[in-house]
Amino acid sequence: MATNATRVSTFSTGSPNYAPLKRVGTHNGSFHCDEALGCFMIRLTDKFSNAEIVRSRDPQVLEGLDAVLDVGGVYDPSRDRYDHHQKGFDEVFGHGFSTKLSSAGLVYKHFGKEIIAKELQVDEGHPNVHRLFLSIYKSFMEAIDAVDNGINRYDTDKPPRYVNNTHLSSRVGRLNLDWIEPDQSPEKENEAFQRAMALAGTRSIVMECLAARQNIDPSGEIMVLTTFCPWKLHLFELEEELKIDPPVKYVLYQDDRSKHWRVQAVAVSPDSFESRKPLPSQWRGLRDDELSRVAGIPSCVFVHMSGFIGGNQSYEGALAMVKAALKLLAETMAALSLTTLTTTTSSLSTLKNPFAFAFNNTKFLKTQTFKTLTPLKSSSSTHSDRSPIDSTNTNTLTPTSTANPKSLKSRLRNGETLYGLFLLSFSPTFAEIAGLSGYDFVVVDMEHGPGGISDALSCLHALAATSTPAILRLPESSATWAKKALDLGPHGLMFPMIEGPKAAKKAVSYCRFPPRGLRGSAHTVVRASNYGIDEGYLSNYEDELLIMCQVESEEGAKHAEEIAAVDGVDCIQMGPLDLSASMGYLWDPGNKKVKDMMRVAEKAVLNTKGGTGGAYLGGFALPYDGPDDLRKRGYHMISGAVDVGLFRSAAVEDVKKFKMGLMMDGSDDEKEDSQDADEKYWSE
Repeated sequence: MATNATRVSTFSTGSPNYAPLKRVGTHNGSFHCDEALGCFMIRLTDKFSNAEIVRSRDPQVLEGLDAVLDVGGVYDPSRDRYDHHQKGFDEVFGHGFSTKLSSAGLVYKHFGKEIIAKELQVDEGHPNVHRLFLSIYKSFMEAIDAVDNGINRYDTDKPPRYVNNTHLSSRVGRLNLDWIEPDQSPEKENEAFQRAMALAGTRSIVMECLAARQNIDPSGEIMVLTTFCPWKLHLFELEEELKIDPPVKYVLYQDDRSKHWRVQAVAVSPDSFESRKPLPSQWRGLRDDELSRVAGIPSCVFVHMSGFIGGNQSYEGALAMVKAALKLLAETMAALSLTTLTTTTSSLSTLKNPFAFAFNNTKFLKTQTFKTLTPLKSSSSTHSDRSPIDSTNTNTLTPTSTANPKSLKSRLRNGETLYGLFLLSFSPTFAEIAGLSGYDFVVVDMEHGPGGISDALSCLHALAATSTPAILRLPESSATWAKKALDLGPHGLMFPMIEGPKAAKKAVSYCRFPPRGLRGSAHTVVRASNYGIDEGYLSNYEDELLIMCQVESEEGAKHAEEIAAVDGVDCIQMGPLDLSASMGYLWDPGNKKVKDMMRVAEKAVLNTKGGTGGAYLGGFALPYDGPDDLRKRGYHMISGAVDVGLFRSAAVEDVKKFKMGLMMDGSDDEKEDSQDADEKYWSE
């Protein structure tokens, strides 16, 4: 692997000298992204390796230089003249691109393949070189050319002329000396241009390494920096701009001092200490031979106690470490079960619960009204708002078919978007906290949680105390489970794995008394009817009960519209994880094929709301598909988190902060070793 860092260039504004290095010229004065990037790139070539940069507009000075960029009014590759300002210049990149080139584009057109081949350490004729040559121009270089030439992205309502995946041009422009700077000397200006070259070049290095990541490992989750540079912010920006999925988990680079290779876990965000996939817990805190023995990989150097960084004496060893880490973490995830709450802390730190998406937005919080408990006076407090009971209610006990305006179904009919939580722990305390926090509903999950009917009842009591509607997710779609759940008086039932209209009709029948359905009758003594006190229960329960069918398989997605059209089905709950598993992408729920299938099913469900019937759309928020994304696509019931996931994330972060503090309190020698080992990380 190429490892030498690019040396800082020297600058000149005077007459040519006769230094042995090649000299590349560009104009002095205010600089722009195109010449900064062009100068950086041309110095990566064999011909102009580490060339001196001469900034001048003097024709005599420019004439004696080996190459000239962005000044001089000449485009002549045979003489290495790359200006684009002259009248009649209309050079484009070709290959179907029609944007006029800047000086950076000209350098890339003539030297791009050489630069890419050197970074990949392959011949220029390798097919990957040509593929990346075109890809990098489309996603990175073309915007630089267009901005410098003043080309708009849009013509009124026509599609954009080019993809702008970078704001690099404006960022480079801001490095020019401000007019209020007291020192406007050429030397000060050259210092600013030097920073501009570094900024433009750093992003291009990260871009090339990111584009080549699948040459390192088919997973695309490992990136190798062929030249070390401050990479973190660029990586996060490029992943967002290019919609990289899955994101990079590990970055490899060589330590210039020790020549050892570093393995760094990418953080979940630029300012976070939490890693996307920390190195395995069994490696953490070990060094040298002991680490090599435990990992089964020779020449290991260290792994940090928090798992965010490690090292190996060789590139091959470092690559073996991250590949082994990916494999170990995948095996750990497979072994973990969401129904187990006794997982060790080290295992928890590797578990990535897709539902644990904290969403803190006050516009989704409902107003909580706390009422005074008084003797029951009215049946108008139906099971959807049963406890506590409004002390001001003085209606008599008369049956009514009018749906409670506060019920989930009524709120959905009013066009509200409801935000909820999945309760996996069956903890009444967590249920009460969820209700007090303002969730519009809570799903008590009997499919994946450890509890049954009696455990669910305690959670329903806690939720009722906060006037929060409860939905019971059944472990299976059967008449027996539906009957037991309905007798508890939930506000809704969620039936899992519905794959066609026939199964949906059965689910509805389990919720209806004969002759319209199969539900067993004990309404005179069960909680659903306030133990028989609510005489209006039989008249109201169908209007109040929300029936949800989960579409969570490829077969179900194909029949989503038919399922949603079944009379009595109120909401289709999309299940992206089981859907991805049914399509063969268990470890990749964000796969494009899964997303495409989800979009087809979503549109099919939304189509059913065109008339008077049809079902609403519900679903889980995921890290790559957040609550706001779901809302914009037409979802009306959104579940943004799981209680276990929220607690896990908070607990792991709390322990991590404490242990990081212990590490900081070590001996002076330990502090010095830690500072030396991690200097590159913290300096970024």
